[in-house]
Amino acid sequence: MSNNAKLLKIEAALNSIYPERNAFIRGLIISIIAESHLFVIGEPGTAKTEIVQTLMAMIGDAKLFDFLMMRSTTPDEVFGPIDIDAYKKGNCKRFTENTSIDADVVFLDEVFKGGSVTLNGFLRMMSQREFTNGASMVDVPLKTLIGASNELAQEDDLAAMFSRFSLRYEVKPLRDEAAIKGILFNAPRRIKPGALSLADFADARDAASAFDVSDDAKQTLFEMRAALIDKGFNCDIRRLNKLVGSRGCALAKAHCWLRGGTIVEPIDLAIIADAIWETPQQLRGIKRIVNAFCIPQIERLRSMCDALIEDFGLFKAADGGDSGKAGELLARARDIEMMVKGPEFNISGGIAGDVGDLVASIKPLKRRLAASLTGGISIAS
Repeated sequence: MSNNAKLLKIEAALNSIYPERNAFIRGLIISIIAESHLFVIGEPGTAKTEIVQTLMAMIGDAKLFDFLMMRSTTPDEVFGPIDIDAYKKGNCKRFTENTSIDADVVFLDEVFKGGSVTLNGFLRMMSQREFTNGASMVDVPLKTLIGASNELAQEDDLAAMFSRFSLRYEVKPLRDEAAIKGILFNAPRRIKPGALSLADFADARDAASAFDVSDDAKQTLFEMRAALIDKGFNCDIRRLNKLVGSRGCALAKAHCWLRGGTIVEPIDLAIIADAIWETPQQLRGIKRIVNAFCIPQIERLRSMCDALIEDFGLFKAADGGDSGKAGELLARARDIEMMVKGPEFNISGGIAGDVGDLVASIKPLKRRLAASLTGGISIAS
């Protein structure tokens, strides 16, 4: 099995266990390939922590530092205790074994519960892979730092850390009825630990780093950036360098490799939507612009779903008694579901998650329309 096929198989397995988390799961895999950092925000109980821990258990040789941050967390707990003998000699050196300093992947749960004194100690590690240990500057093996939280940073002093998260994701409570039933009533599925190694990600990184960016993608990037800035979204050069830059393995190149491509195309640039938002409220507006440039079929699908939801609301407000109109709306919902099964929407990962989210948004009204036509249940009830 090729390295690409192996990672896609793992991604598919995670998606089957954790529905409606496609974008976050793909982002985790891409972040480890590209040696970038990722932040995820969501309500308690949305499987943020479990997904990270499940993926890390599958990377058998990766050393994980997994820590729940609290208001009382001190630097000693995450960077190691002070070496008292060295301290007495004027060297504030730490014992760093089994801490964040010698970990391949660092996962900070409830990351912004930690104060700036502790968290800002990660800044140099995240950007330069170095840590000041007493009188010495030491290299750290850190590949990826993952932060999870149910809130954004409240302190201005933590803005620098937030800016170092190259990818940001929001996960929401499950909406799809079938997904909820599966979790509640089916036996939990397990994935064999140790199925991956750090070498799998290193090989992917080496291959993706050599990819070029197509002329079409370059032009798309410049036009998209202008449109985003015009709407007031921050799209600075540093973030674009993380996306498509020639130094190291850029995020779009990692995405291209994972989908089986060999040159970065506009579809690979769609990941910028998960890279530039400052608050989750900005995400919808950013995605509308990004999708229009990178994956226009998604934006067309969004417009169709929004129009159907709006028309259903008007129909419901008018008492919903017209069976002919109900049949027309139900046919539109079914047409949308058939359309996304076609080759135009044969896409994977986070983009497939966008398709799933949009289709899920019309399922409740589809059920009500079907019930009104077959069982005589009033739409207005």
